[in-house]
Amino acid sequence: VFPVFAFFKQLNEEFPSVVVFAGCTVYLLLGLVWGVALPMAPIARVFTQALQISVSMPFTFAWAYISFSLISECVDGADKPIDYLYFSYMEFTTVGFGDLTPVGPCRAIAAIEAVSGYVFLGLLVGASYSLYAQQITPAHNESEDHR
Repeated sequence: VFPVFAFFKQLNEEFPSVVVFAGCTVYLLLGLVWGVALPMAPIARVFTQALQISVSMPFTFAWAYISFSLISECVDGADKPIDYLYFSYMEFTTVGFGDLTPVGPCRAIAAIEAVSGYVFLGLLVGASYSLYAQQITPAHNESEDHR
């Protein structure tokens, strides 16, 4: 919790500490809930991994945008590192709102991030359906055997 707090404090001095602690608390509670649910159902494993990916990938892309912005302008309208993180989450989950726009080589990175967000969503839906089908198939086969 404290490294995350220190990270956000360095990003923006006005960033309220309560928001960071609340976010960390929710994240830890989700981890606890999924940790309890993990042995109970295989689908919990899929959603646990999905949660980890949906948190880590935008952070990774945000660091890429920040790194490129040290060389030249990368995201038009981004002034602080928190802006890059916001932009990264918007690119990963949607195609963005248009308030921040990538320029130069970051346009390719933003395209890769948007496509990876769509692929991630497709994999999540496919894995969820696959697990559901595996649970339904044995019950369906047993009901046909009794006929």
